[in-house]
Amino acid sequence: MPRITVDPNTEICPDYTTEAFAGARAALTAGGVAAAEAATVLKTIWTQGNDAAKIAWQLQVEEDVAADAERQRVAAEEQREIDVMKHEEEKKRKAKFLPIMMPTRRLGTTCPGRFRRARLGANFGGNASVTRRAQL
Repeated sequence: MPRITVDPNTEICPDYTTEAFAGARAALTAGGVAAAEAATVLKTIWTQGNDAAKIAWQLQVEEDVAADAERQRVAAEEQREIDVMKHEEEKKRKAKFLPIMMPTRRLGTTCPGRFRRARLGANFGGNASVTRRAQL
């Protein structure tokens, strides 16, 4: 069924006794119906058609409401999925850029003073100044 664009509840029944509808009344009076009765028949036909359109309009409105609710539900679900994915990406990103904790002192190496003493030929266990004097 084609989509109804105008609310049939707002439509007003035309006056079938006017000159504009003389042709429609003439078609009915040719069949043996009186002129006054012809206007009543036309009004009854219009009313029944309008009542059917009102029912179809109400069904269309209900379908539109249901479709809107479904679209909103799907959109909210998609947004939740996007939020979860963003949260997971943020957790990965945070873990990726965590600061690397460097020790303040190198482990397993000697201190710079020992290197200097070793270059001077000093004994690692003793006093460098005493050892140097002994060499001279």
